[in-house]
Amino acid sequence: MTSKFSSSTDEHSALEQEIVRVRLQLGQAQMETALRDQRIYKLRHSLSWHLTLPVRKIRPAVLKQRDLIQTGQQKIVNWGSRVSRRVASMLKDGSSAALQQVDDAPLPPAGVRRAYADWIARFDILHDADMDIFQQIETTYHRQFAPVRILYQFDSHTLCNAAEIIESLQAQYFTNWRAIFLFDPSCDAQQVAAVNARIADARITAAAPFPMLQEDEALVLASGHVCLRPHALLALSCAARSGARLVYGDEDMRSRGGTRHTPFFKPDFSPELLYHVDYLTGGSMLAGNAALNRHVHTALLAGQDMQAVLQQAVEGLSRAQTCHIPFILSHLLGPEPDRQHGTPPLLSCPTGGWPTVSIIIPTRDRLGLLRACLDSIKTRTDYPSDRIEIIIVDNGSVERATLDYLSAGQGENRFTVIRDDGPFNYSRLNNLAAAQAHNDIIVLLNNDTEVLTPAWLKLLMSQAIKKDVAAVGGKLLYDNRTVQHAGCVIGKGGGGTDHAGIGLKADDGGYFGLMNATREVSAVTAACLAIRKSVFEELGGLDIHLAVAFNDTLLCLAAQEKGYRNITIGTPLMLHYESRSRGYDDTPDKQALCREELKRTRDRHVDVFENDPYYNPNLDIFHLYGLAWPPRRGKFWRRIPGISHAGNILILLPAYPHDEKIHPFVELQAQALLNAGYNVTIGGGRAGTGTDTCPYVRVNTIKDAASLAVAQDMDCVVASVDKFYSITDMLGNACRTVFYDADMDNMQDCAFRYFSPRGHSFGRLHMTNASGDAKYDLTSFVDIVTQNMPVACPI
Repeated sequence: MTSKFSSSTDEHSALEQEIVRVRLQLGQAQMETALRDQRIYKLRHSLSWHLTLPVRKIRPAVLKQRDLIQTGQQKIVNWGSRVSRRVASMLKDGSSAALQQVDDAPLPPAGVRRAYADWIARFDILHDADMDIFQQIETTYHRQFAPVRILYQFDSHTLCNAAEIIESLQAQYFTNWRAIFLFDPSCDAQQVAAVNARIADARITAAAPFPMLQEDEALVLASGHVCLRPHALLALSCAARSGARLVYGDEDMRSRGGTRHTPFFKPDFSPELLYHVDYLTGGSMLAGNAALNRHVHTALLAGQDMQAVLQQAVEGLSRAQTCHIPFILSHLLGPEPDRQHGTPPLLSCPTGGWPTVSIIIPTRDRLGLLRACLDSIKTRTDYPSDRIEIIIVDNGSVERATLDYLSAGQGENRFTVIRDDGPFNYSRLNNLAAAQAHNDIIVLLNNDTEVLTPAWLKLLMSQAIKKDVAAVGGKLLYDNRTVQHAGCVIGKGGGGTDHAGIGLKADDGGYFGLMNATREVSAVTAACLAIRKSVFEELGGLDIHLAVAFNDTLLCLAAQEKGYRNITIGTPLMLHYESRSRGYDDTPDKQALCREELKRTRDRHVDVFENDPYYNPNLDIFHLYGLAWPPRRGKFWRRIPGISHAGNILILLPAYPHDEKIHPFVELQAQALLNAGYNVTIGGGRAGTGTDTCPYVRVNTIKDAASLAVAQDMDCVVASVDKFYSITDMLGNACRTVFYDADMDNMQDCAFRYFSPRGHSFGRLHMTNASGDAKYDLTSFVDIVTQNMPVACPI
């Protein structure tokens, strides 16, 4: 027994020596990395660096060597981290067993991983120019940023991530931070002690007494599986400087082997969604309210659940008081967290009782549909019957059975009938009934629907009675019990709208469970839509110029513009036999009317059609909830005032019928932009070599051109209308666009008409070979581009 104890003691001593040696290696590697970064930064900002710019042709070789050094040092650091954790685990249990590592989340299929890896390589890599900008921002605005307090909350499953989290904090471009590591009771005391022993940075505190929160400190809250990217704190601080009270970004998973996967591209602030899906504990910042931050700080130090505390902290915030940064700012380590653990409010009768409801149902003949709808309301609805009024709007029924049914029902006071024999106009029919409705809330309902959930009206009313809520819809199912509607996505397919969740099983939550979540959306369908009568009247009702389609969309977008929220219920409420009443838009006349009504709707709310706040710009507008290629967002840090960098311009050539060369006037335009200090790239459909100063990139499709613009951080695209007219649908807010229509008939006398994507004309520039005229027109051209560069983002 004594011999065994002595042997264990010797092994224990040897392992302690190994820990010391590994820590020394880690410290040396980190010091060398920091010194190298400082030397590189000073070198790149020295006078000699700028003076040797024209002749510095060996830069690629230098960069390659630097990358080799970085890779080697990172391997040392990663190896040391792994050995240290392994040795610490051996000390803990006195055996050769490894530290209990929580398994990674299962990796997606190989094809999905490759697609995301390609997307990252194209659109999510930080370039040298980005890193220069981050250094400039930190230097220029350092004193204007609030200091940041980071609270990390670990449990037994996430404690093994502490080493990587420490490294990620020390790699931040933003330097004015302090961190507190909090450990819940499930954490093993010896493992916590091992984490404490690893902390060598004075800015990190892992044991009481914790430093007091300063009056002006911003709070960043993160659970123990969140590894921040190097620019995360800087990006969050920039957004907070604009006055946002809550700032958060997107996130993905990262395996122990370094594979990134399963990105979560989130909507803009959606308070209802927080009750169902946790999308804020991946590194969110609270700023601008010292009293609230003190309360949150105290609650978390007392061991309260982070998601619950965050949910209370953001209660009452409007979307205008928040900022969602649509970039991956953090990686989640280990198994995928259970995001569907919110606690929705219980469905309970409001003070004063359930509100009175007027259900409006337009119809024309089709008695079988109408009877099934009304019977389901009567037999399947759990709601006080004396608080329901049903109004049938008969749009010229002629069938005797229908007329007899309507007459009998009205005579028995089962419903009220309003007769309107005019041409079908959905907006006019509903507005007519709404004007005669007697109750607090109106429900627009199609006659081809049937009640599924007895509590459907209570669910709608529980949201519609809220003062800041306008339209409320819900999940609708086809008769095969798959999803027909779970909210609307604006901008689908390059400028239209579409229903989210189409074809999913009734209980399938889809993308991160969103389809099962009650949440904010930009619009819901009027097939089942509740809204307070006072709000309906405030918005002017449905637009009668939209007789068939998009009248519900326009109503919702008008409400959103006024600051109201539109809500979709995550519970299946109704069956919807879509378009059985009126039919589909399957004739040329119907399709033409649909296009005309869409244009009218889009012209009123161009910004939302370009960027639906509840549909992330990193998600595809053609195949909903797939990866956008390219993403429709630009790097906001390139648009911060006082930060010096050259603007990037992409000139897309028109489709020349014969000439394979770059048109001479395009060369003149490119040179004029170069002279004005811009970086210029030319893109076209034919093989080319560009000019001495402008690279030429072959782009064959609009998708190619848009992808190039986003991948190369273009600030403005100058595009020919003949080939690239729809590029704005794919670019969204990624960059600005100037269109031109070129009259190339006379090669010696070329005219360009410039205009914006919204049709606003910048004028017609007449370019001749006469040097004076050409100079004048080129000056005007540069002015047009300059005026349409992205607007600066104040911080």
